[in-house]
Amino acid sequence: MSKETFYFSHDYNARTDVKIKGLIRKHGMTGYGIFWAIVEDLYNNANALQVDYDGIAYDLRTNSKIIESILNDFDLFSTENGCFGSKSVERRLDKRNEKSTKARESAFKRWSKDKQEDQRNASASKNDTKALRYEYEGNAIKESIIKDKIDKDIKSNHIVSFENFWNSYDKNIEREKCENLWNNFSECEKVGCIEYIPVYIKLKPYKRFRKNSFDYLNNKSWLNEISSTQDPGNIQERLAQPEKIFKPPTLNEVIKYFTEHGFDEILAKRAWEGYEVANWHDSQSKAIKNWKQKMIQVWFKEENRPKTLSIDRGQHPGQVMVTGKVEAKYRIDYGNNRPETSEKTD
Repeated sequence: MSKETFYFSHDYNARTDVKIKGLIRKHGMTGYGIFWAIVEDLYNNANALQVDYDGIAYDLRTNSKIIESILNDFDLFSTENGCFGSKSVERRLDKRNEKSTKARESAFKRWSKDKQEDQRNASASKNDTKALRYEYEGNAIKESIIKDKIDKDIKSNHIVSFENFWNSYDKNIEREKCENLWNNFSECEKVGCIEYIPVYIKLKPYKRFRKNSFDYLNNKSWLNEISSTQDPGNIQERLAQPEKIFKPPTLNEVIKYFTEHGFDEILAKRAWEGYEVANWHDSQSKAIKNWKQKMIQVWFKEENRPKTLSIDRGQHPGQVMVTGKVEAKYRIDYGNNRPETSEKTD
């Protein structure tokens, strides 16, 4: 939904109007729908559209003769200098503009009162030079803030609206609960919440790893995700840097890394195949960014090291007992003048 979307009133008894009844009799409900589509376009274009039957018919996927009839046959629109509009739309636009003007005047009055109160407080403390200096500096800052707030006050109904947050955040649940949380936030918190969303998305590019909308609001993540000890400038620099692209290792690279650390090829192959099938995501569905670190954390454990065979020659020459389960054949040399055998243990 666009940030500049507005609404217009639709009379619930519009179909009872004599002109509309005439329209419906001739063109049916299709003509009625086309009429309201044209009204929407008039609101979007300050109640003035060029008389272009073919162009409007193309936009609305209908016949230009129907458009011509709707514009001219029922006294629903007025035409002047090659453009047409609606008197009803004009009245409603004038009413909306009047409300906007009153809202601006109200904002100026409200902030002017605050300014006068600050001036009275400054005057009461003029005997204290040091206090006056700080008061003056404070008033200068407040005056700047007031000017900003006058403009923000006019726009705030949209900028800090819950609807704006809901449309900006892309992992939404529990709308009613989220709106209740939103209504308890200060204006400053609402602005901070919305402004942090694109930063949060940049920090967590995978949607499945982001918090849902309720947790994001309930935990005030825009305040907690980034440590207060971090320099915002460094954060912006970090966000501006291109993301490092993870390059999965080959099987040979994994085997080499395992053997260099005292682990066998069989274990290396198991690890590589497991991550390869999962598109290099771990058991928690998190994308692997450093495969060597993951191997150390998960696979490089003592119980995964190759087992040493224990060989007992027994009491009689030629008897050999092998303990421990292995998965390969082992060649056992009895020494000089003794036969060589190849056994596979169970």
